[in-house]
Amino acid sequence: MLVQVGLAGLAAVALPTLLVRQHVRALLYFGEDGERTPAPEDLTGPQKLAVLVRGAVIPKPRNVRTPRDLGFDYSTSVIDVPDGHRLEVWTVKGSRGQVLLFHGYTQPKDQVLDALPWFHARGYTVHLVDFRASGGSSGHRTTLGAEEAHDVAAAVRWAAARGEPNPLVVYGFSMGGAAILGALADGDLPVDAAIVAGVYAGLASPLANRFRTRGLPASPGRELLMLWGSVELRRNAWRVAPVEDAARVRAPVLVLVGEDDPRVGVADGRAIAEALPDGRLVVLEGGGHDPGFLTAPEPFTLAVEAFLSAR
Repeated sequence: MLVQVGLAGLAAVALPTLLVRQHVRALLYFGEDGERTPAPEDLTGPQKLAVLVRGAVIPKPRNVRTPRDLGFDYSTSVIDVPDGHRLEVWTVKGSRGQVLLFHGYTQPKDQVLDALPWFHARGYTVHLVDFRASGGSSGHRTTLGAEEAHDVAAAVRWAAARGEPNPLVVYGFSMGGAAILGALADGDLPVDAAIVAGVYAGLASPLANRFRTRGLPASPGRELLMLWGSVELRRNAWRVAPVEDAARVRAPVLVLVGEDDPRVGVADGRAIAEALPDGRLVVLEGGGHDPGFLTAPEPFTLAVEAFLSAR
């Protein structure tokens, strides 16, 4: 009897632990192929149950569109990151300054392709960058913005070495914005202005929302994911926190957030903006978790343009 009770207790602990570890690895390691699991808000009840048991299926994100689909000629370059990764970059030449565009989690650089016409119309040379494990870049493991900050730093130094006129601007959506804040906090990078959109204050925030969109309580699942995330990331997942990085950023930063973003709340954007020494928050009325901020109504884009014009 005692043995049976002991085995039952062990199973009660081991099974949830194995499920959580499986979920974490599914979030961090991209496969070569397979059908991607839909977004949480698009899942049916049975699908949510299946994902709860086996974890999400996330193949390596691949680019479907290119600048040519929008009528732009472009060149392709490769940036070597000091830790060994190689990043693929698309460049559309302009005449006034440069802007680097960084995508979000589980997406390639074509996610931010629709921002290209907006920046190019204002004269910028536009560089679209694939993070490690995405698109044409090397690797299959993401770190949710932690090591992607090294990609941002390498891309900024690469762009600065091109010798083009200033300003040098960086724009990042979601994880891309988190990586930008991490890079600017950790290094003396020659960035004149940064725009971050839909950025979480810390990893705990989107993980909590991940459970809520499945109709589940955030705790204790969020805490278990953070614990195993720390193991897989080989760093304290609670310290992967853009709001902490923001306090050490010297460049001026514009923080954009959608009023109805289901994954990153306005509170996250406000916390980051308040932590920045030179930060400003703009909330898009009715906006969600959408990389197309620069195709928003004119009053919103005018605020972005005013921010850049001051640099």
